[in-house]
Amino acid sequence: MVKKLAYKIADRRDGDVTEAYANTDKANTVLGWKTASSLDEAIASAWKWEQKIRSN
Repeated sequence: MVKKLAYKIADRRDGDVTEAYANTDKANTVLGWKTASSLDEAIASAWKWEQKIRSN
């Protein structure tokens, strides 16, 4: 199911994050932790969860 997301593109606000990076090497080495999904899969899952909790 595809649902349109209402949004508005606006100027950046003071304090907005411009970029974010993550390197999981330390988690892999120290904890033996590895990601189970890609970034796209994680975002899709988070959006699906958000839709579910808002519909209740």
